[in-house]
Amino acid sequence: MFHILIFVSVLLITTKVNSIPFNASAHIIAPRLNPSNSFLTSFNYDVSSVCSCSGSNTLRSNGIWTSWDDKRGSRPDNAVYCGGLYVMRVQFNNNGLIVGKYSPEVKGAWIPYGGYEHGGFASFEILRHTNYVWEGNKNNQNLWIPGGKTASGSDIYICSVFHVTNPGQVYPVAYDIPGKYDSGRCYISYGGLEYGYDQVGSGPGQYEILKRLN
Repeated sequence: MFHILIFVSVLLITTKVNSIPFNASAHIIAPRLNPSNSFLTSFNYDVSSVCSCSGSNTLRSNGIWTSWDDKRGSRPDNAVYCGGLYVMRVQFNNNGLIVGKYSPEVKGAWIPYGGYEHGGFASFEILRHTNYVWEGNKNNQNLWIPGGKTASGSDIYICSVFHVTNPGQVYPVAYDIPGKYDSGRCYISYGGLEYGYDQVGSGPGQYEILKRLN
């Protein structure tokens, strides 16, 4: 009976993991919420320890974009990350140079555009920086780090969202996901879709902006 229970448990767990779409990335993003709390408003979350970088301050003020490909299960030194995902960008057809997320674990990168999550890029660029901070405000716009360009040539900046994947549930689950800031909103991709956020801050359902320290 004991062995049967173990087998059933493993089967259920395997079925649950395999049911997640590949481009959802839900199994590789590092959550920062404390799941022991019952409601979203009572969650304890750390806004300082997840999004950080280390290294000498030798990279230029807006960082260095390094070419990468989807066959590497790694990332370059001093790659900018948030919640276990790294900041990347790619030229998306004629739609602009779009910022998104990269996961070394599954060797994939995804961007938000046109209401959907797009992936399957053979090559892209990853941002390297050693003198930055994620902040939940729109202050000091001269310190914002540009990430890409729209099709019309406007700057796209870099943001990250504390994205709640199951709002309204007793045990909400949320992840830090980097994305693009454009026209007053932060856009991220998750589970095949694009999500737009209007509220800046460091809590669930809010976005932070990537800035250089000086």
